[in-house]
Amino acid sequence: MDKAIELLQKACKQSSQRQVARGLGISATAVNLLLKEKYPNPTSMYELILNVFDEPIEIIGVESKESIEELMKELS
Repeated sequence: MDKAIELLQKACKQSSQRQVARGLGISATAVNLLLKEKYPNPTSMYELILNVFDEPIEIIGVESKESIEELMKELS
């Protein structure tokens, strides 16, 4: 899940792996393994990362975690 990894990388650049791990309620080792894409069966971790770091997009009072392109299609 590329988006989850990108969000995790961004969060770690803004602070540290240890602080991000605390915020997620997981170990720093788990964060490191996720960043290296070596975490075994990472699906639940990706969901956690998306739930914590993915912000909804708001356009004219509409909230969605989808891309701008998908929202534009919906508005058309």
